[in-house]
Formats: sequence, C-alpha cells, structure tokens
Amino acid sequence: IDKIGHGGTLDPLAEGVLTIAIGKATKLIPFINTDIKEYEFEVKWGIQTSTDDAEGDIIHRSNVIPSESEILKVHKALEKLKEGVPIQLVAGVTEFYDLKIIVNEHVLFPRPETEYLIHIIKKEISSVPSKILDVCSGSGCIAIALKSIFPNSQVVAFEKSKEALKVSIKNSEELNLPVEFNELDIIEGHWPIDKVDVLVSNPPYIPYAELGDIDEHVWNHEPEMALMVPDNNPLIFYERILQKGKEIMANNGHLFFEINPHFANELLSLGQDLGYASKLILDLENKNRFLHCQWQGK
Repeated sequence: IDKIGHGGTLDPLAEGVLTIAIGKATKLIPFINTDIKEYEFEVKWGIQTSTDDAEGDIIHRSNVIPSESEILKVHKALEKLKEGVPIQLVAGVTEFYDLKIIVNEHVLFPRPETEYLIHIIKKEISSVPSKILDVCSGSGCIAIALKSIFPNSQVVAFEKSKEALKVSIKNSEELNLPVEFNELDIIEGHWPIDKVDVLVSNPPYIPYAELGDIDEHVWNHEPEMALMVPDNNPLIFYERILQKGKEIMANNGHLFFEINPHFANELLSLGQDLGYASKLILDLENKNRFLHCQWQGK
C-alpha cells in the first residue's frame, strides 16, 4: 500500500496478498488489469467462490472479464486504502476466530490480541460454563466467538452504544450464534444478571495522555468511546467490573480482561485487594496484556 501511495509497483507477493484481501473483503471479482493513475497495478483475473464447503476460496481463471461497475468498485476500494482507511472498514467485514464479523465506524476492529484472549479462555476453562457475560461487547466478536466454542452456554453481552449494538446483533444473526445483547451503561446502570461463570471484557483502556501513541488510522476511523479513558481515572471500567463481579459471579467464576500493559501491576493488585485470585498473562509479544481473576466466594 505504501508503494501504491507513492507511485510504485507492487512485487508479486504483495500484489497477490492485496488482491485476495480486497476480494475477500468486498466480495467482488477483485482482479483488474489496468493503469491506475501514476502506477500500473496488474493482477490475474479470477473469481471468488462462496460455498458451504469452501467459503472464500479463490479460483483463478484466465478468461474472466469483470464488468465496468465491478472495476469501479475495486478502484474506489483502492482509493480508500490509499487515503489510509483501514481495510476492515473498506471491506465492512473482518475475520475473528474463523468467524466473519461485520464492522463499521461504530465499533472497534477485532485485534489479534483479542483473538488470543479467546484461546486463553478456552485453555483456562476446564468445564462448560452455564452463563457467560461479555462486558463492553462492541461488535460482539468476543461473545459470538465464545458462543461458537460453548454452544450450550447462555451468552449475555452488555454494550452502551446503540449503533454498536446494531452491528453485534446483526453479527449474531448472520452467524446463527445467539447472544443476548443488552444496552447498558455499565458505570451507571443496574446489571440484570447473576451467577455468571465466565465474565470477559475488553473495555476502553487508553488514557488521553497516550493519544500520541495511537496510529492515526485508528484514531480517525474507530469510536473514541471504545478506546479512551480519562487520564485521572484510567481504570474506571476495570474497577466497576471487578466490584460488580463480587455481586454477580458464581463461586469460582472466572473473569478475563484485555488490559493496557502500562497498568498491569496496578490491575493485578486491584484484583487481589478485592478478593480475587489473580494473575497476569502475556501476549504473543511478551507484554502483560491480560488479567485473569477467579472469584472464590464472599
């Protein structure tokens, strides 16, 4: 993409990756053979199939000529990518735990770290939980992924944003993985749930003081309310969830959080001070990215 933006040509590997990415994203015939402004972008013609047995497979054909409207859509997609719009937003869909998740400007785009959190939960939980709660659910990717792993569990999710709830509900319906989504301000509102076996949350955790560390394409295209917390109270969501956990968790219930590594030790102490057996878990970059707490009763 960087080469495209500066009038260069892509090497064959980068060209192929971009071609498949756009094809999966837009569900078009995504292969063009034409000049695009200052650079030449050549790819093989092809079509994308979508079947129950081979969702998203790419089958190459040498004699497929896309329509003018299809070429125009690809041009528009490339222009958005050149402008710095994330490919997830251009596509309107991304993959998370082998699930196709719809995304837009009202939700965070699922990250690899969050997908790794799902693997951690699956590893740490030894029996099928009766009730799972996802707090600050956004696109619903966490709740829906957990429903795919534990189909017999009741999965509930809380989210404040009406627009995000529209996305999460659509994802749940499209994937036929039922989750009970609830509109709730978790700080001010009443939590209509109890006896939770597994609680998971990836709440906002970036203080405004760290705004300079955020990539511009993230800040420009993802919702501020899902990212940022006050500088003077950066642990506000974790404190609330851990406090409420003492009321709603089943004995030996598990809480899993994605966290800001800068506050890892503070969060570990917070969990321990509130009576949880707590531990930090490293991500794939050896950062303290996750907190696992277990409630052991009053």
